[in-house]
Amino acid sequence: MANGSFQTRDLVIRRRRETPLQGVTMQAKAGEIASIIGPSQSGKSALLQALADGLKYQGSITLNGRELRDIHPAELALQRSNIAQETNLDFLFTVREAININLRAKQPEKREQRLSSVLKQLNLTGLDNKQCSLLTSCERQRVALARSFIQMEEATFGGQARWLLLDEPFIDVASDRIDTIIEFLKRFTAAGGGVILASKDRILAERI
Repeated sequence: MANGSFQTRDLVIRRRRETPLQGVTMQAKAGEIASIIGPSQSGKSALLQALADGLKYQGSITLNGRELRDIHPAELALQRSNIAQETNLDFLFTVREAININLRAKQPEKREQRLSSVLKQLNLTGLDNKQCSLLTSCERQRVALARSFIQMEEATFGGQARWLLLDEPFIDVASDRIDTIIEFLKRFTAAGGGVILASKDRILAERI
């Protein structure tokens, strides 16, 4: 099991004239799924965005023991992946092309093996050559998740946990697909990774 945590202490986020977060202290541990529960406009997205980019915050955010603002963006990209509530996909791409961008494996056979595995786990098999502009909102969400999972191909890096940051990952996802995503997240944490997700659905979050 990898070591690691995502922590904030006395966190303050200011956006122009607003202060969506003030004095937030929290800890998420590797090997667990941490849920941030609250209604719309309660600051969940602002918190996840701060954890994702480490920009313009007061107080402290530490990722696996290091202050977030001190981690180089290229290194940060290897340690965490963020899916915002609004999924942005290049509609000129097919599903396969959109996911392939995040594949790190150089050998063609390994790339194909990894891609096929993720497509299967997220029930996207058969959609790989479909253009993103033709996807349903549910399918787009699962493609965004696939891209994130591909980016965090292994749950650990250098003995430290990698992290998935998910903002309302189950919005527009069909009920029969939600269990598929939950099982994927549980496998990721069982392998040593960490997950922080924001949701306004307390009942659904408690299922995880």
